[in-house]
Amino acid sequence: MDSLDYYISQQYQLLYFFRRDNSLSIKQNDCCRWLCIDDVVQSAMSLAKPWQLTMPHHFALIMPLLHIRPVHIIEFGLGGGNNARLFNYLDKSINHQIIESNIEVINCFEQYFNPQQIEPWIVHAQAEHFLENKKYSNADWLIIDIFQDNAEQALDRTLRPLMSSLQSVQTLSINLLNISSTLLSQLMNTINAHSCTHHIELYTVPRYKNKILHLISKENQGVSERLHLDSSIQENLMDYVNRYRC
Repeated sequence: MDSLDYYISQQYQLLYFFRRDNSLSIKQNDCCRWLCIDDVVQSAMSLAKPWQLTMPHHFALIMPLLHIRPVHIIEFGLGGGNNARLFNYLDKSINHQIIESNIEVINCFEQYFNPQQIEPWIVHAQAEHFLENKKYSNADWLIIDIFQDNAEQALDRTLRPLMSSLQSVQTLSINLLNISSTLLSQLMNTINAHSCTHHIELYTVPRYKNKILHLISKENQGVSERLHLDSSIQENLMDYVNRYRC
């Protein structure tokens, strides 16, 4: 992460700015392009290797790739499309569906963060409305990576509905931002009810306030050959396991 901090601190040009409820901006220098919401970097893309992950919480979010081979992924939150580019690079046959509520974020992805013109299945919808329709039962990996100022509100809207209907064959990964120790403890107590069917893993993110939580399906673990991961990805994931697992 040190290299990313260094590069985005260098001189840059502003490519895009939009303000409604939150400000959204896109900046670029010679090495990378990044998306900011309210001046906080949400995702960054290497211009040389667009598929390459650049931020530590993104590595933590894909930890289940050490255990499962996903076929159908539903991800809540598009951001700069880091996972979309990575999954397309790893296996073009993956059915990757992304639920994003902000049309400006979708437009920015298409214009600024999709240089290879990949075609993930992007649905413009509120996460809670999508969940109400129960359109996620055929996914084997669910990822929640939604920008939310209020962690408790985010849990009520997305995580608890998912938890109540999570199947034993499904893996669930959640990016928890600014979650209090009290709320995290309550959440872990709820999640422990799934310990018979899922491996539960919690990771901190170095120098960030994020916590990354995984419920990894025991039933799907080792069912098929895992995806081939580049040595750099593999090394970063194993480093997380050894240093940041709670």
